[in-house]
Amino acid sequence: MPNDRRAATDPQAARDEASWFCAFATASRLSILRALAGGPLTIKELAAAVGAQPVNTSLCVGSLRRAGVVAVVRDGRSARCSLAGAAVGRDRVTFRHPSGRAVTITRESP
Repeated sequence: MPNDRRAATDPQAARDEASWFCAFATASRLSILRALAGGPLTIKELAAAVGAQPVNTSLCVGSLRRAGVVAVVRDGRSARCSLAGAAVGRDRVTFRHPSGRAVTITRESP
């Protein structure tokens, strides 16, 4: 793939790709992604679903949004979150980076 070659030789492309992979690097973020595989949720609903405080959930969602794997739409005082560009299957969710590389997670915690 031409994009793979660019990521291998372009330092900025390599940093962008590494940053994207870091979005999947914590248990909290993976829990959020798994919860969103079931459909859009507000931050409050998402926090309850993953058993976290809303402020911590919001911070994780911010990281996931910056990585481009979660979309956030403001609705008055709340924010509705959803997966962005993910292929959601019966038991797996696959996220694809523009370079063509992908990360697949199970919908249920192992």
